[in-house]
Amino acid sequence: MFQQLNSSYVSGFFNGYVNLRQTYLAKNIPYKIKQNNVIITQTDKAKAIVIIYKKDYHNKVLTFLTDNKFQAIPNNPTNKCQKQIAQAIRQSNLIFNKEQIKHLTQRNPMPPTLKSQLKLHKAFNPIRTVINNRSAPSYKVAKINSTGSYNIT
Repeated sequence: MFQQLNSSYVSGFFNGYVNLRQTYLAKNIPYKIKQNNVIITQTDKAKAIVIIYKKDYHNKVLTFLTDNKFQAIPNNPTNKCQKQIAQAIRQSNLIFNKEQIKHLTQRNPMPPTLKSQLKLHKAFNPIRTVINNRSAPSYKVAKINSTGSYNIT
């Protein structure tokens, strides 16, 4: 009886079991993350991910912020900066035309966001911070300033 089984049937049966098991494991990942109070973050140099407890991650970030003497500010200055930048752009109407001025003004400016990546290649796994300025009021103007040219894309 075992000799009569087709090898493709056996491999198909095994692959079906593996796929079901993988699907089950994949569906349980969000539950396991929430249950164990962990986060998944990217490493610094390698294209790898790390699973770390939230408490440890937040402690590393707070340590970095206090060691480098960051200070909290009482209010969000984003709207004030946006108004100042928009006013400066409008006053430079000899450099930019109306369409360019419209493009350079951020629609919904937000403060830059901070993301931390673990340095696995160093002792005690310190963090490297990455700041995303894409939503900041000055991003588009700074991009023009760094490239030296203006292209609407």
